[in-house]
Amino acid sequence: MAQNHGVQRKSSTQSQLKAANAGHPNLSQESSYEGYERLAEPFTETDKYNYLDAFFMGLQMDDFYEYSDECVNAWVFMIDDFAYLKNNRTLVPQDSEENWFHVYLNITGLVAGSMSDILPECYQLYKSVVEREQDRWRRFDRSWGNFFLAFLFNQMGNALNFQQKFQNIRLNKETQNFQGVWLEWGDLIHIIYDFEPLEDAALEDINSYITEFVENQGWNTDPFTENLLTTGLAEVSNLILDNKALIDDKISGKWARDAKARGEDPEVGFATYEAWDSTADLAYGFANGLVDVFPIDSLPDQCRDNTTSIYDAVRFMFIDQVYNLPEQDVEFVLEIQNIMKFPYGASFSCYFSFASIFIAKWDPLADGELTEEEALKKSIILVTDVITNILFNLGYMYSDVLNFVILEDSALNYWQKIGYYCGDFAIRFFWRKEFLTTFEY
Repeated sequence: MAQNHGVQRKSSTQSQLKAANAGHPNLSQESSYEGYERLAEPFTETDKYNYLDAFFMGLQMDDFYEYSDECVNAWVFMIDDFAYLKNNRTLVPQDSEENWFHVYLNITGLVAGSMSDILPECYQLYKSVVEREQDRWRRFDRSWGNFFLAFLFNQMGNALNFQQKFQNIRLNKETQNFQGVWLEWGDLIHIIYDFEPLEDAALEDINSYITEFVENQGWNTDPFTENLLTTGLAEVSNLILDNKALIDDKISGKWARDAKARGEDPEVGFATYEAWDSTADLAYGFANGLVDVFPIDSLPDQCRDNTTSIYDAVRFMFIDQVYNLPEQDVEFVLEIQNIMKFPYGASFSCYFSFASIFIAKWDPLADGELTEEEALKKSIILVTDVITNILFNLGYMYSDVLNFVILEDSALNYWQKIGYYCGDFAIRFFWRKEFLTTFEY
């Protein structure tokens, strides 16, 4: 996508539209002015396109998949074509050389051009994704235990990168370099996703691998930190390795059993996971796992409450249709009120909770005074915040893996619990409880 700035599929009337804009400087007004209508700006000429382009440059999808640029560009050019179509309709009443047949040609040209390109380009992208991920899954020996171990060490190995990325995002926002912000977010997703299985030698002697890993990362300069890291990582890693077969059965085996219960005969692996209900349960559990580590009435907790309220309102009103009108008309109107409140409440709480966790910089001297609590918090940071989070959260992470392992196949809300443990495990890399000089019992 990033390489195609100068290649745009434009409609036959684009030159006329540019000429119209050039001749009427007042077209930039929000509405009509002295008889002139503001023309729609093509997406590729907006800042939003630059942000999208920067995001995909950071994401580097073409490193993984073929046809990723072609698929994205087809969508972008289709959005441009809709702008040209809108402008064509605007000019028809004003230009004697334009007529409604030109509008018809623009519509059919839009469908025949960029819109029709979406189907083959994005389908080939889909095939590339499936082929690449199936090959990747084979490199993990189709083992979820191997996958989780590789993910753990990838997160640990990129701890300094994460810290730098979040710092770059904050600085870019402060300097209003929003393209840089989106570039960093794309690159952040890339480094989280781009990891390979551990070598066979590492799996055979995980304790030696951990010792070497800590040394290679430069975390062995402080004996206390080194001992915490090696001991904690060894506990979690050995728990996963010792229960690899059980973990695989709890995911792939469970998928297969669920599929057979639906009358299907699937291959064990990713392909067996097709049920929408299980997907929704996993996502629901994962979100709760992320949020439950935060205090009640905190911004993340409010974000979840707002999202849950709108989900319930939409489900009650339009899916389950639980209200008996006109007897429950007041309740129905109150649900409409909840829907109206959702955009502001969710946007505020979800955005600022996300920013406070991943972007905001903690400065203990911002008010010119270093309190005892702030001094304690500052003194316990080991290497980076991410490493400190992992060290102080290893007990929680161990519990997540253990709960995952001992979860019974027949447990109520099985996939919600699986998602919950995964969500809790993931957030521990980026957040830890506050450390206080006073303790509550």
